[in-house]
Amino acid sequence: RGSTFSVELPVQVAEAHDIGRPPAAPLADAEPDLTPPRADRGFAERHPLSLLVVDDSPAVLELTTEFLKLLGYAADTAATAHEAVTAAARRPYDLILMDLHMPDLDGMTAARLIRAQGAERSTRPAIVALTADPFARARALSSEGGMDAFLTKPLAFVDLKALLTRVAQGEALTDPLRPPREGPREARPGPTTTRPRTRRGRPALREAELDARVLDDLRETRSGDGRTLLDRMGARVLEDGAPLLAELESIVAAWIPGERNPTKPPREGTAEASQALRHVAHRLKGNALLVGATELARQCQKLEDLAATGRIGRRQVRAVVEEHRALERTLRRILGAP
Repeated sequence: RGSTFSVELPVQVAEAHDIGRPPAAPLADAEPDLTPPRADRGFAERHPLSLLVVDDSPAVLELTTEFLKLLGYAADTAATAHEAVTAAARRPYDLILMDLHMPDLDGMTAARLIRAQGAERSTRPAIVALTADPFARARALSSEGGMDAFLTKPLAFVDLKALLTRVAQGEALTDPLRPPREGPREARPGPTTTRPRTRRGRPALREAELDARVLDDLRETRSGDGRTLLDRMGARVLEDGAPLLAELESIVAAWIPGERNPTKPPREGTAEASQALRHVAHRLKGNALLVGATELARQCQKLEDLAATGRIGRRQVRAVVEEHRALERTLRRILGAP
């Protein structure tokens, strides 16, 4: 005779209405809520607008379009002023966000061309300048400038949302749409004013030297993939930095080799070289402002100004390169990147 075993298993009696229903997934496997903080996907439905963003900086275009995606907009983009004029001829836009400084045409010239080619249309687009140059604002808003208002770079999410609301509601745009910010605010004052050093002894910018308002705006905003915009923009600045600095140093090396006085206008190639130098300095400045690196932006502006007079400013080039290297080390520390 074999052995007999008995086993008692606790079971739950199914109710009649549960029969045939698939079992519920464990709570641990539930789909997370991927809606980014600050996202308002219905905003575009409540305020339908056709939008064009114009900037020669891929990083600025990425940040601006990410802000717009959070509000439900799919904006068109243009990397040059000529592209913007062509796009505006094909399609009437409600709002055009226009960078003022671009290598082919400046934003004011592009705005005038867009106004002229759309003169017969029943509606005219609102054209808002994006600029960090306080001297360019008055020119942009003059009768020759063609702009309706300006927003200060780096663009803040709340400023952009307020602008879209006013355009959609047909309100007159006043200048400025929001008072310019009064300089950077220290994020977290450190225990010392000296720069910390990396393990190799190189100086690095403290996070406190970056504009806290910019950092907080990027930290508090997440894109659809769940990453903060600080992660994305910081990575973008690091990615763009190497080729931009290489281009900058290449321009300097080719600018009349052996010139003893680097502040003296070179005898040949001035226009092309100075234009190329201004363009690279402007790109570097735009990237710096994206992450609140106001000191680097200031140094880049000084280099732009020198190049505009036909001077190379080798010492200023070194200041830009050194400041950018320091920013790179800081961003790697903030992002935890190698």
